[in-house]
Amino acid sequence: MEEGEVKRAMLERADQVIVLVDHTKFGDQMLYQVAGLDSIDLLITDEKPSEDMMRKLEQHQVELLVVAEDKHD
Repeated sequence: MEEGEVKRAMLERADQVIVLVDHTKFGDQMLYQVAGLDSIDLLITDEKPSEDMMRKLEQHQVELLVVAEDKHD
């Protein structure tokens, strides 16, 4: 919980909040919430989220950037 408080303080002081998360984290509930979608400016992920999550991101004006892994060797 102490770590969460530190993260929350950092979010409050930030000019821009960027979250990097892989698609497996969408819909997961965490024991301790540091921030809601209203605190996020940009979400970067590896796959497009569900339509429900897309609506939530739009409602909270969160910009979405989907970055696909480059499969070229």
